[in-house]
Amino acid sequence: MKNVSICIPSYNSEKYINQTIDSVLCQLYKNYEIIIVDDKSSDNTREIISNYAIENKSIKFYTNDSNLGIVGNFNKCLSLCKGKYIKYLLADDLFLTPDCLGRFVDALESHPNVSLVSSGRQLIDSQSNVIGEAVSYAEGVYSPGKEIIKDCLLYFKNKIGEPTSVIFRRDALKRGFKDNYRQVLDLEMWFHLLENGDLYYIKDKLVGFRIHEEQTTQKNKNGLVYFSDVPLLLNDYCHKPYIRFGRLIKTLILIKFGEKAFKLYKNGRINFYDMKRIINHDFSFFTFIMLRPFYKFVKNILRLKFLR
Repeated sequence: MKNVSICIPSYNSEKYINQTIDSVLCQLYKNYEIIIVDDKSSDNTREIISNYAIENKSIKFYTNDSNLGIVGNFNKCLSLCKGKYIKYLLADDLFLTPDCLGRFVDALESHPNVSLVSSGRQLIDSQSNVIGEAVSYAEGVYSPGKEIIKDCLLYFKNKIGEPTSVIFRRDALKRGFKDNYRQVLDLEMWFHLLENGDLYYIKDKLVGFRIHEEQTTQKNKNGLVYFSDVPLLLNDYCHKPYIRFGRLIKTLILIKFGEKAFKLYKNGRINFYDMKRIINHDFSFFTFIMLRPFYKFVKNILRLKFLR
């Protein structure tokens, strides 16, 4: 049995899949299997992967008969894994240096109480140009993991990272990704893991996370799907005893996201009806309008960091 299962869920990834697979094959740490599941691509993705699989026995390539969507394909990958550790690598992302995988594995094996390891990442564009970086924490163990959940919820920001940025133990993830989430399904999964262990953060940038207009998550984040997941995650976790957010804090967080919807409307990204529908999910549009002056007072006068 291989120690690490590297999961690559693919869909219409012909532009980037070569770089992704090559970045795995050049890793110095070799005790891995590569699980690639293609979600019925309509471009040349399957042909490209098939050629790699012929030449490399470490690659196990599967194709779906029908399109399962992001969550379905993520869970299909997970069901096929046999490794002790699970390392997702999205089909447009990549490892940055040959020692990346080994460093992820070392962090898990050196810290038995850690349930999730994450790293810094470079942000790259469609041409692989570096356009930024994301480093959330200093190097080390963050204990308990529940404090990280609280931190992410308070700022409603994924400080842990995307699937490409993390590695975790397979035996801790029997549940799979929840199918009622469409945008923050990864963050909800990290919360699930951190309820039962600590986070180890590697501040060095080990992976490249690609940002381009074709990716589903980017389209979702700029549209309505993102907003439907916000109250869902808050409702699933804010009642937990270790969170202890009062009604005021939760209301301020929801108004903050109402403001984001309002801004999208003003910029012509969504219509008035959709903006109201987003806001009405949490409280009436009238209540939102009445609470906006209080929200702005708290944000600008008290300067609470989580509202910025």
